[in-house]
Amino acid sequence: MAKENLNSGWVLVDEEGATDYVIVSPHKATFTELKRRHEIHNSKDHTTNHFGDFVHSGEFQIDDTSHGVGGTTVLFPIWGVMNTPNSWMGMFAGNEAISCFVYTGSTKKIFLHDHFSDNNDGMDNLDVPVLAKDVLYRWIITRDGTDLELKVYEWFESSTWLILGTWSIVCSSATKRYVVNLAGHDNVSSNPDHWVTGFVQNLDINEYDPSGSSIISSSLKNLIKARARIL
Repeated sequence: MAKENLNSGWVLVDEEGATDYVIVSPHKATFTELKRRHEIHNSKDHTTNHFGDFVHSGEFQIDDTSHGVGGTTVLFPIWGVMNTPNSWMGMFAGNEAISCFVYTGSTKKIFLHDHFSDNNDGMDNLDVPVLAKDVLYRWIITRDGTDLELKVYEWFESSTWLILGTWSIVCSSATKRYVVNLAGHDNVSSNPDHWVTGFVQNLDINEYDPSGSSIISSSLKNLIKARARIL
């Protein structure tokens, strides 16, 4: 598989004018001062029971947040699979999605979350550096049955990715229909106009072969080779 074309089959749903803050190009979704209150999600329908076991990957960057001037935490999912596409609060209420989200409080962190079991793991549970602004990060999420793993890499000089951390949780084995590459926080309580600016890009949905071997794109193969050189 190749990078997803976000202009082909993807639907940006906006409940509160958030599309004024989001620009979607073929391989990148850029958000500028995306508000804490915005109920928004960008998703693609892959039909019922499509996502079982898989390897997905993508990249993201935080450019700025209102927290630097006394703002309130803004959460935003940078990936998710589910049967009903939703914002973060919708995923939380729906109790069926699996998501990866970024937390932009006084520190910036990434988390993996199974909304059915409420299992999560992330930077609170591993002694690694927190996320920084203006740094490109790459993630790989692997699901094998009820095992879900997140690996995060940080861009380094000379076209090199450095492993930042690995997290894993037990998740529901239920299949999913939709994939989401960006969603809003959708929280109207406590400073709903506080915001985050950045982008997500290069989503690569690498379908899993039930025979035991995964179909991995050339870009992901290069990433794995780079990691092997580092370790």
